[in-house]
Amino acid sequence: MANFTTSEANASTIVRMEKKMRGGVFSGWIFGTTDAQGNYLDWRDSSVAENASKATIKTAIRTHLEGTEKRPAPVAITYESITDKGKGETVA
Repeated sequence: MANFTTSEANASTIVRMEKKMRGGVFSGWIFGTTDAQGNYLDWRDSSVAENASKATIKTAIRTHLEGTEKRPAPVAITYESITDKGKGETVA
C-alpha cells in the first residue's frame, strides 16, 4: 500500500495523546490517530519536546503519517452468545 498523502494525513483525527514518563522524567509521547476509513495507527514519538505547542505536535504527527504506509482496515471481530448448545449447564 502507499503512504498517507498530505491531505489524508491532515484529515486524520488524533484519538490518543499521552506523555510517557519514566521515573517522573519525560521520555516521549504516545500518539494514536484514525483515518477517514476508521483505521487506527498508534506509535511512540521521542522527537517532540514535552512542552511542544499544539502546532508543533500536529506537524510531527502529519510528518509521521506522511512517512507511514497505510494499513488495510482490520477485520471486525464479533461474538454471538449461544444458549442452545449447553450454555449454563454442567458439562456432565
